[in-house]
Amino acid sequence: MDPSEVDSSQDVRDGWDSWSYSERVEALNQLANEILDQYGYEDDVDVDTGAAAGRLGYYDDGSIIMVPSQIEDPNPEEAIDTVNHETVHAMNDQDGIEDYRYPEDFDFEEGDLEVFIEHGKIDDVARELDRDGFPPPAGGGGGGGGGGSASSARAGESGSGPDEPKSADLEFEIDWAQGVWIDSVDESGNMSVDIMFAAPEGW
Repeated sequence: MDPSEVDSSQDVRDGWDSWSYSERVEALNQLANEILDQYGYEDDVDVDTGAAAGRLGYYDDGSIIMVPSQIEDPNPEEAIDTVNHETVHAMNDQDGIEDYRYPEDFDFEEGDLEVFIEHGKIDDVARELDRDGFPPPAGGGGGGGGGGSASSARAGESGSGPDEPKSADLEFEIDWAQGVWIDSVDESGNMSVDIMFAAPEGW
């Protein structure tokens, strides 16, 4: 397959072994922009390799930078996941969603928690992209109009589904001091995350 014809993560897997270093970068660049195009995001990104300050990759102002070792790796999975993760950052950037800034010591100030939660959603969406099972943005459009958030998750595809067995004897204890994350997905596929540090009334 020609790298310029890539339109899915599976296409990257299928062609990886036969491509040169530069062709692999081209294929990942095509993958990122195909995803953006599919959801109506107007601005493309440029995928390249370089130093990433101890990270596997990063997004900055229309550019995705990945460490060269990912391109050289005979297994494409890490490269696919990294480019998909950074593409979600690009979507959020175009949607005006801040998803980077949160305190390293977890000493949250006003506004930090929302940004931290947005950052936490990115891995979930990237995993959907990795397997070409990603959802359409909420509201049916992207491209910075506020209607298309890359933070939505596909209903019924993450976590336990209706066909999965559930134990009637499940018992557990909750350490509320550590915080409890509750993920929920509505009928339109929008995902919300709540963090609680005390049991709600009636629990």
